[in-house]
Amino acid sequence: MKKFILLASALLLVSCTEKISGTFNATKDVALRGKNGLVNVESGVHQATLKLRTKKKMTLVLNVNGRTEKLEFSVPKGLRIPTDHGQLRLTSQEVGQPYDMSATANTSVSRSEPRNTVESCSISVMRPVCRDVRAPSRTECHTDHYGRQICRTIPGGYRRVCTNEYVTLYGHRQITYQFRGETTEYDFKLYSPATAEEVGAFKGYNYDADRVVTYRGPCEVRPYFPTPVHY
Repeated sequence: MKKFILLASALLLVSCTEKISGTFNATKDVALRGKNGLVNVESGVHQATLKLRTKKKMTLVLNVNGRTEKLEFSVPKGLRIPTDHGQLRLTSQEVGQPYDMSATANTSVSRSEPRNTVESCSISVMRPVCRDVRAPSRTECHTDHYGRQICRTIPGGYRRVCTNEYVTLYGHRQITYQFRGETTEYDFKLYSPATAEEVGAFKGYNYDADRVVTYRGPCEVRPYFPTPVHY
């Protein structure tokens, strides 16, 4: 199962940017470093997006005073943000912002009840395949006992040629499947340096679902036989 859950793609592929939509709740006014200096974020709930461009950087995107502000947080080399389960806490010096930071990920898995259905299928089998091949007219000559060359024209025609070839047969099969869902909740929190005082928190989540086939029956085909033939 391909897992592009939450931050996994960004952590594995440097050129990929993973975006997690959510909200940032500032419990009090905070000031964060932006590209053009300090950005003052008033207390309250703000729509936000968390971006990861590389393993070494996170960006919190907020709409502040009608402007889109991009606030970057560094991640020290050798450390990795949790993608399914786990927690990471960094100091303000490590992330390059006035506040300490923590990142937490929790993933839950759900499965639907098994379901049955029929799907199309195909198989390749070796079968004799016959064709009518046209033979062109030809001239045959021979010399008789008087030394004369006698020629005759043999008219063209068709002849039946059969060869063993692989042919594709189409049919159907019974399958049983269920849906498997993964929900990853992500918490990104800011603290006053060297304390447990929380000053702001981003919360977002991502959901990914796949159909998982648990049983696939034999392919039943009916091209040449009165009853189904199983392969």
